[in-house]
Amino acid sequence: AKHWSLLVVCNLQAMESYPPGTPSAPDLPCMLYLDSLGCAGGPTEAHFRTMRRWLEARAKVEAVQTPPFTPETLRGVPCHSPLQENTSDCGVFVLRFLEQLEARLPCCPAFPAPDLGLTCTQDDVVWLRRQMAATLKGMATPETRSLLAHYDRLWAKLQTAV
Repeated sequence: AKHWSLLVVCNLQAMESYPPGTPSAPDLPCMLYLDSLGCAGGPTEAHFRTMRRWLEARAKVEAVQTPPFTPETLRGVPCHSPLQENTSDCGVFVLRFLEQLEARLPCCPAFPAPDLGLTCTQDDVVWLRRQMAATLKGMATPETRSLLAHYDRLWAKLQTAV
């Protein structure tokens, strides 16, 4: 089984502005990790390590000089996040977290394990799925919209037949 969680890199451009070990600042470089299954106690540090390695590789490819990506220069922050009640809605939770974080970034919250004030409940999921479907349908080509309308009609027939 696959699971979606979210890792957001904040204020990467500010790495050279702060010496390693700076306790806290609103624009401090950091990585925020959110997991709607609450698995943050396990693989979180591995996620942060992987992201630091990827950022180093990208900097090399782009020939960009950066300070080394270490836990001291780019902190990892496991954040409190709303929890889902099943194993199938993680994608909806991740998209909702992204939507809410967009208004708050860039910022690096207080350490450790901040509560970012994100909201999402299992009751929100049905509405969020419908909202996402409407957004995607609105972006679709006329041909795709026609096909989606056909599938909606088929689905409605199936629902009345049951």
